[in-house]
Amino acid sequence: WGLSRPDAGETALSSSLGIEPVLASGTASALYLGQRLYQFPLGVFGVALGTVLFPVLTQQAERDDMAGFRLSLRRGLQLVVAISIPASAGLYLLAQPVTLLLFQRGRFDAADAALTTTMIATYGAGVWAFIALQIINRAFYAVGDRMTPMKLGLFALLFNITFNLTAIWWLGGVALALGGVLAVGLQLLFSLNQLTVRIGQLDWQPVHRTFLKVAAATALMTLAVLGTQSLLPTSDTLTVRCVRVLAPLLSGTVVYLGASYFLRINEVWSLLRSELPDAEELGVSS
Repeated sequence: WGLSRPDAGETALSSSLGIEPVLASGTASALYLGQRLYQFPLGVFGVALGTVLFPVLTQQAERDDMAGFRLSLRRGLQLVVAISIPASAGLYLLAQPVTLLLFQRGRFDAADAALTTTMIATYGAGVWAFIALQIINRAFYAVGDRMTPMKLGLFALLFNITFNLTAIWWLGGVALALGGVLAVGLQLLFSLNQLTVRIGQLDWQPVHRTFLKVAAATALMTLAVLGTQSLLPTSDTLTVRCVRVLAPLLSGTVVYLGASYFLRINEVWSLLRSELPDAEELGVSS
């Protein structure tokens, strides 16, 4: 972090180049904490769903059942939409109260909290892309293609580095998180394009319908979270900090589940019934 501002003095790099550090003190820590927070829904949902889906896709690829492969992948993507979009919105909306509850104490002051909140919110907005990429990469592995994810990952890495070195001069530390999110988004788009070349076109209409329903349910969830936050006390005590995280989380969850019921977002209920879809739900005939 030669371009970040230390607590005191200059870094050797900034001194030798004759420039002022462009990143605020604490940027590295804020970036680290932001990454840890977004990796929670990624690990709970993305990695778990990818782990369950991978053997199903591998079995179908070995049988050369590409129609079944596309069906299972499409249903997997519908599950991704149903869980990742509200997860993204939730992490974005709760970034500040989560930061205050978990981290703001001792030398971690209000400025550190504001920077960390921005990092968490930025990563939170991209959770859906991180989770979706987990599933798409598993599809490549299932058909024996490990080179395409590696090449696209290298491209995303180069884009991320270029964006970071360019954007930090006017966006500051948040450019580091934003670059990662944009890089994963680009990698996801290119991966989807290359995968359809490999396995054929997916039937996107059911995915689009699920997306529209989930977007509507997430919008209602967002209103519930914001409304709950506006009613809560603002005093800075541990109890209030806990309430400002748990109360909006509970209200948002209840509203999203209720909206999912009325909008018939079946993917949500399949997850609630069995935690993860079984082979039959993913389109594998016995």
